[in-house]
Amino acid sequence: MTEFVQTMWDWHRMCAEMHNLYPFNSCDGCRLEGGCPIICGVNSNSIDFGNVEKVVNAWAAENPEPVYPTWEMYLVDRMSEDMRDGKTHNPQSVEEYMCKTRIPANIAEKLGIEPKKG
Repeated sequence: MTEFVQTMWDWHRMCAEMHNLYPFNSCDGCRLEGGCPIICGVNSNSIDFGNVEKVVNAWAAENPEPVYPTWEMYLVDRMSEDMRDGKTHNPQSVEEYMCKTRIPANIAEKLGIEPKKG
């Protein structure tokens, strides 16, 4: 992402976090002095956007966005040791394993998958 887009995304994340922490007055925990200039309707000529960028980037550095594994990585990690090929995996084995192995009951329940009848 470009720096601008990343900063805007982080600003959005920061505001969402403030809404989660302070649902009735999300500006209470905002690090931007005087609250969010966009929401508060401050005249844009008086906004120090350099400071907004600095504050948002500092918050983002302290609150990195969570990164989750891909479905493949998640499923490969959950496979039994005998399906692994050393430190790497054989994609054909993974595909074969996934196509022929039944979904565990606890996972199926969480996904809302009903058992087959008969």
